[in-house]
Amino acid sequence: MFELVTNTEQIPTIYLPLILITAISMIKDGYEDYMHYLSDKKENHDIVKVMNAKGDLVDRKWESLRLGEIIRIEEDQPFPADVMILSTSDEKGIFYKKI
Repeated sequence: MFELVTNTEQIPTIYLPLILITAISMIKDGYEDYMHYLSDKKENHDIVKVMNAKGDLVDRKWESLRLGEIIRIEEDQPFPADVMILSTSDEKGIFYKKI
């Protein structure tokens, strides 16, 4: 009924660009994931002050920190976003986080 109009003699030409773009995207994502892994590994080995059962502050690595433990954050010390602030050294109890 209709005549086929093609200049590639019915050979699909979309596969090569599709595979190329997908491969480049996979390589880029893999590289970014690896760099994120290295960054996380470095941060997990940083030291944080943790309050023990006696109320003393002891140095431990971030990776050994457990849910519910009380930590002390010093000025300009980086920390994860999932930390709940119980008190601050500010008279008004104000806390500023630099992003």
